[in-house]
Amino acid sequence: GLDAGADDYLAKPFQIEELVARLRALIRRAAGQATSELIAGGVRLDGRSGRVTLNGEPVKLTAQEFKLLSYLMHHKGKVVSRT
Repeated sequence: GLDAGADDYLAKPFQIEELVARLRALIRRAAGQATSELIAGGVRLDGRSGRVTLNGEPVKLTAQEFKLLSYLMHHKGKVVSRT
């Protein structure tokens, strides 16, 4: 538990949505992101709402496109491979 050094845990049974939300928060903290919003140039991605804007205008993306954009924005300035 928390007294043993963990910073978070889930009690069984749990909802998969809660696990995914906690993992996203952990990734944000590890990447130094305190907010669910990522910004790169004129692109804003809100991981909580699933919205993307370009220069203030909404952009429609498929789920796969959103995941890819989110991954790339989390790794901004780094070389990423296709695998």
